[in-house]
Amino acid sequence: MSTLGLARKAVKKYQREGLRPVCRSAVRQAKTVARSDMLFKRVTAVRYRVQRLRYDAPADPYKVINIPTDEIERFNEAIDTNRGLGIIKGGDWDAPENCAPIRSTTHYRGLKQRFQEGNEWEDTEYYQQRKHSISEAETDRLAYVERLYHDIRDNGYRPNHRAAHDAPDIDGRQSQFQHLHSLEPLVLIARDGEPFLAEGFHRLAIAKLVGVEEVPVNVLARHAEWQQVRERVHRFDGDVRAAGVAEYADHPDLRDVID
Repeated sequence: MSTLGLARKAVKKYQREGLRPVCRSAVRQAKTVARSDMLFKRVTAVRYRVQRLRYDAPADPYKVINIPTDEIERFNEAIDTNRGLGIIKGGDWDAPENCAPIRSTTHYRGLKQRFQEGNEWEDTEYYQQRKHSISEAETDRLAYVERLYHDIRDNGYRPNHRAAHDAPDIDGRQSQFQHLHSLEPLVLIARDGEPFLAEGFHRLAIAKLVGVEEVPVNVLARHAEWQQVRERVHRFDGDVRAAGVAEYADHPDLRDVID
């Protein structure tokens, strides 16, 4: 959460209602953040314990993998980002109708207009999409994105836990989902191994714009059929040819079962 945004909200609440409501609100917010974070971690841990009984090659849910930036081309929101990491799920969630090209979104086009074409924020699609709801928090968001861009451009892409990105809170989302913002961008891995972006759009979009070659990610979910690829490779002691999946020899999500 943005420190400046927090301060502004606290000052306004204090001016309207006094000190006691501000304190109560701060306590409630802290409890909400703690509960969300604890539940996310607990679900992740329980799921992994079950997977270790069901599968021979379940991935450590907190394992970070590095994926070439140009291989993450589509965005997919079919999997709930609040149900913990390392989900294994079948079905059609990876079907084309559930995906959108990242470069076609107003987010990406707007950031490109701002940082590559030099437009003012007000002249970008990113801003125009939000102009009817622009608030102090949204203004903080623009400043945050600006800082994030210059940081990645000037210092390279750093893992999120080291970079300590301080995204502003908009409608309480940053606080509610604090557990997500301490992770790397989240991806889903489709049945054919294609990675889809699920969370962390700003970081990935900026990485693409400045030419970062690869980014660290956490895996939110794998398709059940992709998990079977991992199982086969493990069964053949990491030999992708013997497993019949030689085309995946260099796939980032198989390195732990190949090595």
